[in-house]
Amino acid sequence: ETGFDHHDVFEWFRDWAQDADMHPVPWRVGDQEWGHVEHGFGKAAEQLWPFVRAQLKELVADGLDGVRITGHSKGGAVTYLLASLIQAEWPALRGRISVHAFAPAVSCDAGFIAQYDAHQLSAQTYRYQVAHDLVPFVPLWSGVDVWRAVFTASPSHKLLWGAMMTGLYTMTRGGYGAPGQFAYFDTSHRVVENADVLKDALPAVVEQIVAGHYAQIGAAHSATTSYLPCFQPSKAQA
Repeated sequence: ETGFDHHDVFEWFRDWAQDADMHPVPWRVGDQEWGHVEHGFGKAAEQLWPFVRAQLKELVADGLDGVRITGHSKGGAVTYLLASLIQAEWPALRGRISVHAFAPAVSCDAGFIAQYDAHQLSAQTYRYQVAHDLVPFVPLWSGVDVWRAVFTASPSHKLLWGAMMTGLYTMTRGGYGAPGQFAYFDTSHRVVENADVLKDALPAVVEQIVAGHYAQIGAAHSATTSYLPCFQPSKAQA
């Protein structure tokens, strides 16, 4: 996009606000209400679903005994929604659907997560996050609010920040959540044992925002240079 500064987190966030349909919409799975999901991610899942269903229909007919759903960033945000649709379409796959979401943005509310848990999908759902990656906190994670944790010294930034946050809370109606189990990696691509979103991931990304290290924040989100190395065997292991 002309004029877009990829090293400025404010430009990045304004782009998200302009492009994403952030307001919550009801999510139905079969004849059941599954709370609400972020509108943009919900539309993406609905657009993908006819293709996914057609492909899986053939595989299930051939004796498919399990499904693994993966995605990065926006794709990660959509994985949970597709898992709900797949299990409803093929109840026999219950307990054999695994979800691996890499750097997923938050996409569903507490009502959706409650249904997700009740249908036993959370036990095999994994969220992967690398230190300094901002995307897993956006557009707004109600329980882990990165935006309220940020302090900006510049008066002009304070005004801009306040205006953006007011709009964000209004659009998302208070924010979303994230189902499943959390896995966290440091900047050297090593897993952090017993990591906690509030104690580990949140302070690390806030520190980078306050310091103005926007290039590092952007690099931390890369699927190829940040996330992929976390799952490749090291030379010492080879």
